Amino acid sequence: MLQLSSVEHKFLIQLHQQDNHCLPLDQIHPNPKTPRAQCRSAARHLQQLALVDYDESIQSIGITSKGRIVFEVEMAARPVTPDELLILKSCRYHRISPSEITRKVPESMRRSLIDALENRRMITTKRSIANVWLTAAGLSYCLTPSPDACKAARPQK
Repeated sequence: MLQLSSVEHKFLIQLHQQDNHCLPLDQIHPNPKTPRAQCRSAARHLQQLALVDYDESIQSIGITSKGRIVFEVEMAARPVTPDELLILKSCRYHRISPSEITRKVPESMRRSLIDALENRRMITTKRSIANVWLTAAGLSYCLTPSPDACKAARPQK
């Protein structure tokens, strides 16, 4: 049996109540005063449990000290592809959005190049969650009565 917090339970219930079991993250309010950060944390935890999935977009990228070292290395010894180097040059002086990457890097390749540079810790990214939806496992979890729900539904003697 999964151990979920009350915020996570309410998160799943709100998704389950939608016709398409999908909502933008900013429309999910487990409690009236639940902070946005707690909703993002709940979404990430529920995704790790395979109960929900979501669209994630990159808001900004910035170079790290490891990424800056690339500019000090001889051209032939650089551990990056030419397109990766263009991305590093684009964010060399300040954080940028992916749309500010030089046009020389095809838009269709940007996401995979950004992910590769981030995995090698040459850049950092700020990401945001857009839409969240129930997976098949999440839907099944919502439809399965829990023992706690049965106890709460039983009349007290």
